[in-house]
Amino acid sequence: MRHVLLIAVAAATLGACNREPKVDAKDATPEEVAAKVKEAGMDQITIRPGLWQSKVTINKVEVPGAPPEMAAAMQGKTSEERTYCLTPEEAKKPNENFFAGNRDECRYDHFTMSGGKIDAAMRCTHEQMTQQIDFAGSYTPDAYQMAMDTKVAGGPREMAGMSMSMRVESKRVGECSAKQG
Repeated sequence: MRHVLLIAVAAATLGACNREPKVDAKDATPEEVAAKVKEAGMDQITIRPGLWQSKVTINKVEVPGAPPEMAAAMQGKTSEERTYCLTPEEAKKPNENFFAGNRDECRYDHFTMSGGKIDAAMRCTHEQMTQQIDFAGSYTPDAYQMAMDTKVAGGPREMAGMSMSMRVESKRVGECSAKQG
């Protein structure tokens, strides 16, 4: 879940510019994608600091071997809206966490970002488990939305074959209070 939010927050940073930079990579490491982002000048784009509100909605969950009521209880579940203060310093460097996952374990099958849209697929291998994460969405300096699909192959019995589809939404809702900033 942490990776999901980091990717989504970073994607939101990229809509702040009027020019049309583009990043397009295939079969690339996180470092290679980061270099392309920097080359396109997108590493200098920032989101607006302030008070942000985020929520995650789980659209579909499949866990082979688990009781059907477990998946049914999770489907359609929306997290409580989480509000957090993004300081000016944090807003200037969101790309520090943009390329989620352990850099030695993850690789982008494809990564495309331009004109307020992002579309990517990342594959991460952890010991004997592979996680495929496909995400697509839109972003501006004040809001973003991201649809994400995750599939797990291998690994512990309770994880093997698991898949989940979710939506992440976040928007700037105002200024931070003195206590928050």
